[in-house]
Amino acid sequence: KNDAPIPDQILESFGQPDPAKINFISTESIATGTNKDVVNDLTLDSTKKILADTAPEFPLYVHFENIKSNFVTIDLLCSTFEIDKDLLKYI
Repeated sequence: KNDAPIPDQILESFGQPDPAKINFISTESIATGTNKDVVNDLTLDSTKKILADTAPEFPLYVHFENIKSNFVTIDLLCSTFEIDKDLLKYI
C-alpha cells in the first residue's frame, strides 16, 4: 500500500503559495584575505569591524556571510597548495 498513488483531490486541496509573499533571509557578504570575488559594503559596521580585525595581506581566501541568528556555522575548505610551509602550522 505504500506504493499507492496519492489521489488527485488530496494533492489539489493544498494551495500554491504566492511567490511574492515569500520572505527571503537577507545576508551581508564580507570578503577578506585573497578573496576578491565579493565587493565589500564599507557602509556596514560589521564589514568595517571584520576588515579592521583581519591582518593585512592575510594569505587565505575568506568569505563571511553575516546572518542574524543564534547559531554559528563554520565551513572550512582548505587547500594547502599555495600556502607557504611555515604557515601550515596555523591551520
